[in-house]
Amino acid sequence: MYQAIGNKIVNVDRAGEQSDVALCNEPAKAIKLFDRAHYLNDIKRQYTASARLFAQAEQLPGFSWINI
Repeated sequence: MYQAIGNKIVNVDRAGEQSDVALCNEPAKAIKLFDRAHYLNDIKRQYTASARLFAQAEQLPGFSWINI
């Protein structure tokens, strides 16, 4: 599950552990795109459509992945 903390997007696992994912000026929009992309990838097996949604998120203002 993704969550916004300020302009940072974090992934929260079932145990409550958080890991930083990305920075974005519009984190709510990015999270919505991430959720849709994961649904298409994991449930529908529509990999190209999923990749397009991630690419849309990457085009949001101030977006950058946080490399671990």
